[in-house]
Amino acid sequence: MQPLKIGDLFDPGDAVSQWVFALSASVTDLASIESLFHDSLHDDATPAVRTSYLFRQLVSRIYESDCVIYAIDQFDAVGEFVANLPYASEPVAYLREQFLPEGTSRVRRVFGDVRNRTAHHSRVGSRELKCALAEAADQNARILVDVEQKRLYYEWPEAVLSHALNPGFGSDQGVEEFADRVRLAMEINAHFVQLLRGVIHPFVERAGQDVDRFYHPSAED
Repeated sequence: MQPLKIGDLFDPGDAVSQWVFALSASVTDLASIESLFHDSLHDDATPAVRTSYLFRQLVSRIYESDCVIYAIDQFDAVGEFVANLPYASEPVAYLREQFLPEGTSRVRRVFGDVRNRTAHHSRVGSRELKCALAEAADQNARILVDVEQKRLYYEWPEAVLSHALNPGFGSDQGVEEFADRVRLAMEINAHFVQLLRGVIHPFVERAGQDVDRFYHPSAED
């Protein structure tokens, strides 16, 4: 069966097409980074600095996915499309609770600092960098040697940033707070996946295409 083409589904001038594409792009990014983070979290051989780095990337992609939720209210066509899909109502309601209102959402409160300090390195001479170094002064500065993989992990940059973003991580309360953030990130990711699954078939049918043409074995070129 011949695969669908991008042009068969995604009309560049159609707001719903743009929204479904943006949603699918977010889900794809989130799924890729969550898989790596999940594996590192449950692999005792993975250095903590690697796990911390991957969590920051996951949080950053979640933060940047806010545009998908905002568009539901910003574009009437998108709002109407979603409102008529029963399987989209629950994930939309959940995600709206996390991402709205725009400036003071739960996602901004919980993940804002992590996202900002992941997307932007602290500038030389800034108070931010001075404070981060001062507060992490008693952290180890090590190069971790992975003999089997023939890799070196420069531990201290992530140690400084992790300490700045999770200053109480050494305590039981700090560990629980981090676990809460991980759970929230996973829940948000799961609801984005649920939303895409709830809209993708109706979207293909809306475009007048056969849904079966969407599916192909991964081994195909």
